[in-house]
Amino acid sequence: MANENCIRTFSGIEDALYVIGGKWRLRIIIALFDGARRFNEIQRSVTGISAKVLTDELRHLQLMVL
Repeated sequence: MANENCIRTFSGIEDALYVIGGKWRLRIIIALFDGARRFNEIQRSVTGISAKVLTDELRHLQLMVL
């Protein structure tokens, strides 16, 4: 029984890691955690990310939500 719970838990963790995979996605999600923010606010809070990469990552995250 405990083994089945572990397998289900790891399955959920794998799914979450698949969605937030990548170098920047977790940082972007953390930046958005407090609510909606403007593009430039996100870019300033995620140090080192370019506008193009941020745009691509936001589009990818948007598709994952839809």
